[in-house]
Amino acid sequence: MAISTEMVKTLREATSAGVLDCKKALEATDGDFDQAVKYLREKGLAIAAKKASRETNDGLVNVLVDEAGRLGAIVEVNCETDFVARTADFQAFVRAMVKQVAQETGWSRDELLTHLCTHRGGLPQGAPTSPRLSNLVNYPLDARLAGLAKRLGATYTRYADDMTFSFSSDDPRAIHKLIRVVKLILEEQGYAIHLRRKLQVRRRHQRQMATGLVVNTAVNLPRQTRRWLRAVRHRLETGQEVTLQDAELEGWLSLETMVRRQAAR
Repeated sequence: MAISTEMVKTLREATSAGVLDCKKALEATDGDFDQAVKYLREKGLAIAAKKASRETNDGLVNVLVDEAGRLGAIVEVNCETDFVARTADFQAFVRAMVKQVAQETGWSRDELLTHLCTHRGGLPQGAPTSPRLSNLVNYPLDARLAGLAKRLGATYTRYADDMTFSFSSDDPRAIHKLIRVVKLILEEQGYAIHLRRKLQVRRRHQRQMATGLVVNTAVNLPRQTRRWLRAVRHRLETGQEVTLQDAELEGWLSLETMVRRQAAR
């Protein structure tokens, strides 16, 4: 039986297993969904038992804060595979552990925030907490820029240090004023615009990009990226090798799915 990309996607969403593992499971069970789920579970448990003595690079982190917000605890429990980390038994075990730790000892709210956002005494780059911390630091800046954009008939958005101002019509005078005032506001906040490298004005007839996505009429991946992903899926469906690691492929497919869902809203 031919295994389609949609079958692999459905099994992956149901089991959280890797793309290649889902494809192999469907091939081994001749496309039977229920048997493929059973196959993946048995394979995951067998691998975990066989490699129990090896390094544990996956797992879960659980945080617990009391109702008054005064004390909290954070616990990390490691396992070898993400398949095990997603099981109900493992998640229940981690929840029980963090409750036990919170009962025996706890941190203050400030200490808990520090432990959550730092690693070995430093603030790591690319951490999942970075966007939230950036938003907290730049809240006064965002408020001023959003107010300016509203007065000029534009919409303001920001991701990290990438700021986008969107106009419903091409108004050169408003755009010129916006750039001039934004430059002054940023200087007051201790920032500067990369005038040569980052500042771009994109008209309706041009490809309008924001954070790596095309946003002219609807949000979408660039055409070159979409074609590349189609080629990767074709190679998978026809049994050919791909140069991506399983985790890399999952990341690209997840991004594509996220963008498609956002565009459909």
